[in-house]
Amino acid sequence: MCRLAYIPANCTLKPKKLVELFSFLDSRQGGDGMGLGWIASDCGKVEKSVKADVGALAKRAGRLVRAGHGVIFHARKASAGTICDRLCHPFTVDGPAWAGVLAHNGHDSGFATLGRWLEAKSSRPHSDSSAHAYALGLFGWAGIGPKVGNLGGVILSLGVDGSAQARKSDYGDLAYCPQYGIWASELPPWLVGYEVGAGTHELAAIPAKQPAEKDFQSDWASYYNREVKGGARCVVNLARR
Repeated sequence: MCRLAYIPANCTLKPKKLVELFSFLDSRQGGDGMGLGWIASDCGKVEKSVKADVGALAKRAGRLVRAGHGVIFHARKASAGTICDRLCHPFTVDGPAWAGVLAHNGHDSGFATLGRWLEAKSSRPHSDSSAHAYALGLFGWAGIGPKVGNLGGVILSLGVDGSAQARKSDYGDLAYCPQYGIWASELPPWLVGYEVGAGTHELAAIPAKQPAEKDFQSDWASYYNREVKGGARCVVNLARR
């Protein structure tokens, strides 16, 4: 599953540490391209490439953050679609119902069929994530529904309307660092934070802390026994919890 992060405007994390954070996320579950997304001049902007340099991206992100822009970082681990610049995240969305930038880690089978159809019609690479961005622009969040298909993971989005949100499924990984206001799939050891629960979260808000670790183990063990052994669609890796 890909790794992603949100760096808020005016974040005080030092540039060297920003490089370390991006490198950490890419090393954990990336390797197939990296990118940044932000909002400027009332439209979504992205900078992404399969051959993106992490140092250059971190430098760019630092300048944007100091200029007052919140930034999404994404390191891709391709689970669907070809490895190419076009399918690196984030994606720009410029539709009648929603506009901004969108990044996703995980896989959504509900949009996989649409992605294949778009690829056949346009003769350009598509994936479930690019199809999700396409549908979001046409129908908006309410139009595509909160639980389309089999969303597994986390979606980060920045809208031209000023919205900044994280949507986390039951199977996604999302953590929050209160010292710097950073949201990420996971945090390196030198950033202190806590896990965030499933649901839609405003990135400008401070999320509630989760139960103690022993409660997590109990909850996930209960889920595993009830759902996975009973034929669930998604196997939970208890070793990571």
